[in-house]
Amino acid sequence: MPVASRTFVNFEILQNADFEQSINFSTDYDFDGKDYELVIAADYSSNAIVTLKSDDPQGSTNGAARLVLIESSGNASVLSVRIPAVAGTGSGANTFKTGDFADDFEGVWELLERSSSGDVIRQAEGDVIVRNGLFPTLFTYDID
Repeated sequence: MPVASRTFVNFEILQNADFEQSINFSTDYDFDGKDYELVIAADYSSNAIVTLKSDDPQGSTNGAARLVLIESSGNASVLSVRIPAVAGTGSGANTFKTGDFADDFEGVWELLERSSSGDVIRQAEGDVIVRNGLFPTLFTYDID
């Protein structure tokens, strides 16, 4: 059983800034044969405003919103939650970005794991608070 089982982690997200949060599982937790979905919904709503999946494409140009599984020998296995400031591009990429959250958004999230046998486990959950960005993304140039 992973350490993350029934773990509560709060997300504090700044609009128009890249967001990344790691969820640590027990040492050498095996992600093989499992799919993950993370859903974010507004408080008192059961309708998701965004769903991130472990099989979402990485995207090109800008990284897409998605879950990234990182397994390492001898260290904790990690699931990384990534939501970019600039929407991802590319075939099938999740185009959700931090600026898509409403001003003063407050909500909840949950992470579900589905095994190849079809069992579904809620691995983690928590609250989501979005801090308003003062400006839309202004960077329109590449850094050398």
